[in-house]
Amino acid sequence: MGELLEPTFRVHYEQTGDGHRINLAGEMDMSTIDEARKSIATAMDADDRKPVVIDMSELRFIDSHGVRLLLETQAASSADSDRVRFFGIRPEVAQTLRVTGVDEQLRMDNQPAASV
Repeated sequence: MGELLEPTFRVHYEQTGDGHRINLAGEMDMSTIDEARKSIATAMDADDRKPVVIDMSELRFIDSHGVRLLLETQAASSADSDRVRFFGIRPEVAQTLRVTGVDEQLRMDNQPAASV
Protein backbone atom coordinates (compact mmCIF):
# COMPACT_ATOMS: atom_id res chain seq x y z
CA MET A 1 0.00 0.00 0.00
CA GLY A 2 1.06 3.54 -0.64
CA GLU A 3 2.15 5.78 2.17
CA LEU A 4 -0.27 8.52 3.17
CA LEU A 5 1.30 11.92 2.86
CA GLU A 6 0.75 14.49 5.53
CA PRO A 7 -0.75 17.72 4.17
CA THR A 8 1.84 20.42 3.56
CA PHE A 9 -0.46 23.13 4.89
CA ARG A 10 -3.15 23.36 7.55
CA VAL A 11 -5.41 26.16 8.69
CA HIS A 12 -7.37 26.08 11.92
CA TYR A 13 -9.97 28.78 12.51
CA GLU A 14 -11.60 29.30 15.87
CA GLN A 15 -14.00 31.94 17.09
CA THR A 16 -13.80 32.57 20.84
CA GLY A 17 -15.41 35.03 23.21
CA ASP A 18 -12.34 37.25 22.85
CA GLY A 19 -12.13 37.22 19.06
CA HIS A 20 -10.97 35.14 16.14
CA ARG A 21 -7.88 32.96 16.00
CA ILE A 22 -6.35 31.55 12.84
CA ASN A 23 -3.45 29.10 13.06
CA LEU A 24 -1.37 28.68 9.91
CA ALA A 25 0.87 25.60 9.78
CA GLY A 26 3.19 24.12 7.20
CA GLU A 27 3.92 25.66 3.81
CA MET A 28 1.74 28.47 2.46
CA ASP A 29 2.13 28.82 -1.27
CA MET A 30 0.16 29.18 -4.49
CA SER A 31 -1.42 25.74 -4.11
CA THR A 32 -2.61 26.31 -0.52
CA ILE A 33 -3.40 30.02 -0.38
CA ASP A 34 -7.16 29.68 -0.92
CA GLU A 35 -7.62 27.75 2.31
CA ALA A 36 -5.90 30.53 4.29
CA ARG A 37 -7.78 33.25 2.40
CA LYS A 38 -11.14 31.65 3.27
CA SER A 39 -10.44 31.54 7.02
CA ILE A 40 -9.09 35.08 7.09
CA ALA A 41 -12.11 36.37 5.16
CA THR A 42 -14.46 34.60 7.60
CA ALA A 43 -12.80 36.34 10.55
CA MET A 44 -12.58 39.74 8.87
CA ASP A 45 -16.20 39.63 7.68
CA ALA A 46 -17.61 38.80 11.12
CA ASP A 47 -20.05 41.36 12.47
CA ASP A 48 -18.59 41.28 15.98
CA ARG A 49 -15.54 43.49 15.11
CA LYS A 50 -13.43 41.54 17.61
CA PRO A 51 -9.64 41.09 17.29
CA VAL A 52 -8.22 38.69 14.72
CA VAL A 53 -5.09 36.82 15.80
CA ILE A 54 -3.10 35.10 13.08
CA ASP A 55 -0.75 32.62 14.70
CA MET A 56 2.14 31.78 12.36
CA SER A 57 4.22 29.80 14.87
CA GLU A 58 3.85 26.59 12.86
CA LEU A 59 4.25 28.19 9.43
CA ARG A 60 7.55 26.92 7.99
CA PHE A 61 7.45 28.49 4.52
CA ILE A 62 5.71 31.33 2.72
CA ASP A 63 5.99 32.24 -0.95
CA SER A 64 5.03 35.46 -2.74
CA HIS A 65 1.36 34.45 -2.83
CA GLY A 66 1.33 34.07 0.94
CA VAL A 67 3.18 37.36 1.40
CA ARG A 68 0.58 39.06 -0.79
CA LEU A 69 -2.24 37.59 1.31
CA LEU A 70 -0.65 38.95 4.49
CA LEU A 71 -0.34 42.40 2.90
CA GLU A 72 -3.95 42.31 1.70
CA THR A 73 -5.08 41.25 5.17
CA GLN A 74 -3.13 44.07 6.82
CA ALA A 75 -4.51 46.62 4.33
CA ALA A 76 -8.08 45.46 4.96
CA SER A 77 -7.48 45.64 8.70
CA SER A 78 -6.00 49.13 8.49
CA ALA A 79 -8.94 50.35 6.41
CA ASP A 80 -11.38 48.77 8.84
CA SER A 81 -10.60 48.77 12.55
CA ASP A 82 -6.94 47.74 12.68
CA ARG A 83 -7.86 44.57 14.57
CA VAL A 84 -5.49 42.03 12.95
CA ARG A 85 -2.25 40.98 14.66
CA PHE A 86 0.34 38.48 13.45
CA PHE A 87 2.07 36.39 16.12
CA GLY A 88 4.66 33.65 16.41
CA ILE A 89 6.59 34.29 13.22
CA ARG A 90 9.36 31.73 12.81
CA PRO A 91 12.87 32.83 11.78
CA GLU A 92 12.66 31.33 8.28
CA VAL A 93 9.36 33.13 7.58
CA ALA A 94 10.58 36.31 9.28
CA GLN A 95 13.57 36.36 6.95
CA THR A 96 11.31 36.24 3.89
CA LEU A 97 9.22 39.07 5.30
CA ARG A 98 12.33 41.09 6.16
CA VAL A 99 13.96 40.63 2.73
CA THR A 100 10.76 41.74 0.98
CA GLY A 101 10.23 44.68 3.35
CA VAL A 102 6.87 43.31 4.41
CA ASP A 103 7.89 43.02 8.06
CA GLU A 104 7.63 46.79 8.42
CA GLN A 105 4.09 46.82 7.02
CA LEU A 106 2.56 44.11 9.22
CA ARG A 107 1.35 44.52 12.80
CA MET A 108 3.51 41.80 14.28
CA ASP A 109 3.90 40.94 17.92
CA ASN A 110 6.81 39.04 19.45
CA GLN A 111 4.86 37.55 22.33
CA PRO A 112 3.51 34.02 21.87
CA ALA A 113 0.03 33.91 20.37
CA ALA A 114 -1.18 31.76 23.29
CA SER A 115 -0.82 34.74 25.60
CA VAL A 116 -3.11 36.90 23.46
